[in-house]
Amino acid sequence: MLGIILDQSHWNQRCYFPKAIASGAIATFIRAGSINNSSGLPYTDYIFHENVADAIQYSFPFGAYFYARPKFDGDVQGRYFVSLLKPYQQKMRLPAVVDVEEIADTPQKTAENIKKIIYQLKSAGFEVMIYSRQNIWDFGVAPDPLWSTISLWAARWTSASLDSPWGDDRFRFRDWDWWKLWQKEANGNGRAAEFGFPAYPIGDNDIDISYYNGTKEDFEREYGTIVQPPLQIVKYRVLTDGLNIRTQPQIIAGNSVGSRKVGDIITVLEYGGGNFWVKDSLGWSAVNYNGTSYMERIE
Repeated sequence: MLGIILDQSHWNQRCYFPKAIASGAIATFIRAGSINNSSGLPYTDYIFHENVADAIQYSFPFGAYFYARPKFDGDVQGRYFVSLLKPYQQKMRLPAVVDVEEIADTPQKTAENIKKIIYQLKSAGFEVMIYSRQNIWDFGVAPDPLWSTISLWAARWTSASLDSPWGDDRFRFRDWDWWKLWQKEANGNGRAAEFGFPAYPIGDNDIDISYYNGTKEDFEREYGTIVQPPLQIVKYRVLTDGLNIRTQPQIIAGNSVGSRKVGDIITVLEYGGGNFWVKDSLGWSAVNYNGTSYMERIE
């Protein structure tokens, strides 16, 4: 197995990809959105576009996923998912993922609406993958010949030393005898900061971690070259006078300990914050905050 593949959403806040790469991450899947459980109106994860922009900035391989609710029309969900992905289609190296964690009132309806989402994605030219857990999929989704033709991202969180999600002959999916990705770690692993995400209370202390069923060469044949840890030091240039230096990457809890002026160069030690903050030897300052840019990255 090859790792590490991340899974990020607004719960995690934004990733500082140089740190993720240096910690061994090779790719990420970004939550694009979902559909409201009450109104049936699709919506965008509120930092989806920022997360994609960050991945593109560092040439980090990414895909995207849509949290499906099969009780609602799959065509509506599929079209909306496609509309979110279209601007990034030429940059996306990993598949578009239908995230199946909920079911409709019958297995047949669940299958029907998942298929509609898949067909919308395929018609738009996207490679498709299904993410699910065996105890949801096998009991909530009707069998269909289509499933075995779609790559599986299997979720099974375990600390056991297994070589596959069903390496102990448990939780084997009905419709697949192979898997593409395995989400092996999630809640409780406390590894978010290790991969460049801000920890609680700004983000989540945990990060979902998955593995690819193949070698480095297999991955690169399928999805392109793995980004190597950056050799250069990442720096930013200050664009405004009086930019605060704070003890924390936030305004309310972060006390001011000084300020920066136009032209100051920040050598990044850490990333954090609900918008986009960087830390150097003096403290934290905002790169972007509420839509305003206070620094620019320099090579």
